[in-house]
Amino acid sequence: VGLLHVVLLTDRSVEMGGWASRNRVSPSGEAPIKEHKRSVKHAKIIRSNLMAMESGFWQTLPGCMRKARGGLGVVMSKNKKWIYAIGGYNHKGEDLRSVEVYNTETCTWTFAQPMNHKRRGHGVVISPDGKKIYAIGGSNRRGMRALFSVEVLDLETHTWTMLPRMKSKRRNVGVAISPDGQLLYAVGGNDGCGDLRSAEVYHVKHQKWTYLPELGYKRRGAGV
Repeated sequence: VGLLHVVLLTDRSVEMGGWASRNRVSPSGEAPIKEHKRSVKHAKIIRSNLMAMESGFWQTLPGCMRKARGGLGVVMSKNKKWIYAIGGYNHKGEDLRSVEVYNTETCTWTFAQPMNHKRRGHGVVISPDGKKIYAIGGSNRRGMRALFSVEVLDLETHTWTMLPRMKSKRRNVGVAISPDGQLLYAVGGNDGCGDLRSAEVYHVKHQKWTYLPELGYKRRGAGV
């Protein structure tokens, strides 16, 4: 449904968050896989499942997120031990700035330092050296206000710092980072008025955003 996020372990895929139709979700917050393929009007947040690739079936992770959330950002640490669930919105539609971390060894969730701003539909990416996580754009005010803002989590100091804002507001933005960690890309999205063809790049060393050549088509929610 566009609000589900997946990360890959060595032999398994982990999906978390999202939403499914209210009358098809169990009281525990789980949902069958077919529910993920349907757009639904009435929604309830679902929690975390895990799929073993060889067997091809879904299993519930031993432990739920502390806050059910959709529209979140998800990244995995370089050593594959930690999964970060960042922002999103809860079952009431309220935007979140909270961050949770899943330990794949102990199968437990803990809260991490929250972001400076509430965000849903934002892009997240981890630096190649595994030391920083970027949260880019998104929206708040129940999805009504698209955001320019960008912030970074330092995984050594566990603090969020605001970065120079993008040139364009972008929610449902596609993001990527260069192999050397020096260029951060924000591609397409929606600025609250319409979908975007524009793309821009952040130069980490110079702390500056510049526009890139436009896409051939307007895109939001694109993979990058």
